[in-house]
Amino acid sequence: MRNSQGLYNDGLDFTTCANNGQTVWTYNQGVIASGLAALSAATGDKSLLDVAEVTLDAAFSQLTQSGILKESCDNPAMGGTQCNHDQQIFKGILMKHLQYYLDMANDPVRTAKYAPIIVAQASGVLHYGMDADADVGSVWYAPNAGGSVFQPQASASGLAAIVAAAKYGTC
Repeated sequence: MRNSQGLYNDGLDFTTCANNGQTVWTYNQGVIASGLAALSAATGDKSLLDVAEVTLDAAFSQLTQSGILKESCDNPAMGGTQCNHDQQIFKGILMKHLQYYLDMANDPVRTAKYAPIIVAQASGVLHYGMDADADVGSVWYAPNAGGSVFQPQASASGLAAIVAAAKYGTC
């Protein structure tokens, strides 16, 4: 299911068992990384952490705008689609699974690598993702000009980024 960019998309072609080329979502990347970290912790095979980092590095280089996570549906103000309720929480799922990955990797070098990325996501939430009432929206990479959606799922997603930063960020 991993594509040539190192990212996992949303499924397989059941006739060929090949990547079906559908949408690449942020949450898929986090789930794969934490799963590989759990397998590494269970087997002692640290090379699985390197495999996970191919996907994490691809996610944070390709699924971001100015270093902040962005879903393909995060830009309705520019004529795109609006993220549905499920999609609004996808970035938060990635952040939670990045936290799980670092918990299971238990490696200061890996933590140092991803801590600035985690802090950047929380900063995006706090500086761009909140409205005047301090509600968290679905768009973290730009002020509300991005067409942010303010729903409970978006708030939970932003909170996951803040919680990850509280654990792995720098003060």
